[in-house]
Amino acid sequence: MSTLTATIQNLSLGDPSFLTFNPIGENVWIRANFEHIPRYLIQIFTPQSAGSTDEFWAKSRDARYGNEFTAVDIFMRDNDHVANMLNTHLRWKGKNGEPDNLTSWTSLWLFALQYIFHLHKNVRDASSFDAIKCCIIDTTLFPKGCFVRDTDLIRAYEQSNSDLHSFSNLRSRRHKTYTGSFYFGEYLSQGALKIREKCKIVSAKDMIDRGLFILQPLLQEFENWEMMERPPWANEVIRLREAFYNEELEIEQATDAQIQASIDIAELFGPRFRLPMAAGLIGLLPRRANDAAMQKAFRSIPFTDTERRECSHFENLPDDRLLPEVNQFQHIMRGIYKDHCMQELVGHVSSIEALLRDIVHAERSPQPRGYQGLGNVLNRVAIIASLTESLAQDVLGGNT
Repeated sequence: MSTLTATIQNLSLGDPSFLTFNPIGENVWIRANFEHIPRYLIQIFTPQSAGSTDEFWAKSRDARYGNEFTAVDIFMRDNDHVANMLNTHLRWKGKNGEPDNLTSWTSLWLFALQYIFHLHKNVRDASSFDAIKCCIIDTTLFPKGCFVRDTDLIRAYEQSNSDLHSFSNLRSRRHKTYTGSFYFGEYLSQGALKIREKCKIVSAKDMIDRGLFILQPLLQEFENWEMMERPPWANEVIRLREAFYNEELEIEQATDAQIQASIDIAELFGPRFRLPMAAGLIGLLPRRANDAAMQKAFRSIPFTDTERRECSHFENLPDDRLLPEVNQFQHIMRGIYKDHCMQELVGHVSSIEALLRDIVHAERSPQPRGYQGLGNVLNRVAIIASLTESLAQDVLGGNT
């Protein structure tokens, strides 16, 4: 091993099952944004992808082929080199042999699903739906710093590359025809990331067979495209996104068929991911978070109270004007949690009423038994106080 190689490898920090981003100096501000990484991220991949993903690892192209710098944090590398790599990666212009130690993820279901059809009809990939896979991960199961928002890296390195600076302007630019912009909730990991037991991978074919076109009928149009060099992708996402910006559009309730399709597809992703998957899928079209039919479905099997309590993670997340689909997903998740709290609240209030009746009855009996049930009452009062606190922001603020 050369001295240079050994020195480079010694610069890589931490567990070999992940490589965190460690911004330093003038880029240290990025660290604060590690607190705002979306809980769930998605990746669509095929056997033709530059990197490689399976149920064990998500690897960049460099990591896939064991290139020299695969275990080196980008913040330890030359700025010009990183800026060029970032620009080619984000523009999907990297060629075989060129260094690329980044892996892309997205927080947008709509963007990810559209990419399935882009790959399927792209002559440079042309993978079957069975070979196109959807991977979802829970980022809370990884150390902070494993993921970074693409726009944070662009801001950090755009002064080192004029093309990257131009790309920065594109990310916030509004479409010439539609309301939406060219930002799609992209996040990046680097090197080799061990995702075993933190992910679930499902084929596009299985999702389609379970009713994907019922959820978003416009996706079926893409199946009829001819094979082409550059199938539509970003522009189609912005077109489909337009419904979220149209304030005059009457928001329809989810149909029974759409709700069932979302649950059927979500079941493919197992207990850990089925509720967020169902919420994300049902949110492919504008919905109300308090949609009665939708809330009823999320109260029932297969979803559990534990899964519904997990929705509290989305309680205080801010909206993002550039990502209406993500806002909707968060509203649905908050709606599920709010509904769960209300159901729990009703149950505990009813229990307290019954316990108090028993206490009063016992005290009036010829042989009073004292306050044996009072401790149970006080415990439930404490639970009610906690649930009420969780609901206060939504109820008092009038949010739905």
